[in-house]
Amino acid sequence: MIQEQPKANATEPLVSILIPSYNAEQWIGQCIESALGQSYSNIEVIVSDDGSTDGTVREIKRFGDRIRFIESEHAGANAVRNRLTGVAKGEWLQYLDSDDYLLPNKIMDQIGFMKANEWKFDVAYSPMIVRKENTNTEYPTVIEPADDPTVHFFRWSSFCTHGILLRRSAVLEVGGWNNTQPVCQEHELLLRLFMAGKTFGLWNHAAAVYRYHGTGTISTKSPLRTMQVRMALTDNFEEWLKSTGRLTRACRKAVYIARVETARNAWANDAAYAFDLIRTAERKGRFWVLSNSAVPLSLQVVWRACGFRVAQNLARRMREFRKPLGAT
Repeated sequence: MIQEQPKANATEPLVSILIPSYNAEQWIGQCIESALGQSYSNIEVIVSDDGSTDGTVREIKRFGDRIRFIESEHAGANAVRNRLTGVAKGEWLQYLDSDDYLLPNKIMDQIGFMKANEWKFDVAYSPMIVRKENTNTEYPTVIEPADDPTVHFFRWSSFCTHGILLRRSAVLEVGGWNNTQPVCQEHELLLRLFMAGKTFGLWNHAAAVYRYHGTGTISTKSPLRTMQVRMALTDNFEEWLKSTGRLTRACRKAVYIARVETARNAWANDAAYAFDLIRTAERKGRFWVLSNSAVPLSLQVVWRACGFRVAQNLARRMREFRKPLGAT
């Protein structure tokens, strides 16, 4: 059922909900409905199709003049986001990938948060709800409120495209989305916003749903490449914070954990790269890590006593031992 878009309230700032789409016939309807169904009334919804070859355009056109529709040849997600940004009229921007969707209160809550903080933030960010289509299950990500936005950047999952609300002028000031960025696209944009001195505020309530269906993205097709890009952005931010005197102990620990986690994930595909990450992590300062499932304390003890290779091999054997009989 298609919901009616609420009537605009001109006393509140206009929010542009910008949806790039490409071969998302299965998901695009719910995505657009979630945009139109926001409890915050002063919105515009703009959809740009990136040369889809399935029935995506047909699904988009069902919404008629309740949305603005832009059709073009295939150019890539960031080029489409920049095109949408260029035609948006809102002071605030909500980017929404076509296979994800928003809960009805998402925009209302984040605008209310901005207003309560006297509009001092350029970026509001929130946890997300991860929906796994293969098991029909959902769970929220967790953002530790005691940490600051720089630490949250290194923890990575604190930021997601649809969980953030951005001031349009800030996005334009840093040059918009990078058309050549293959993966980690929102993090690359956020890194430039950090470096430009833009301010970040945490609204710690999840109201955006990331639909994980495991197909069609560069991140799932080439996980090692994604890890390498993530680490390159991490290195850049670490060096910038150090050069500006803002590399706190909390940041150093967060970077350490990020390198160790990535090394463990990269181990099976590229052991040499994993070792490079571990050497860098140890050279820049060791930390004991508690309450982190990706870096369990038992692994850290074996690693420090016998080396990373031994610890990784032991962890692999333990995982195999714990598998139910007959599992693959």
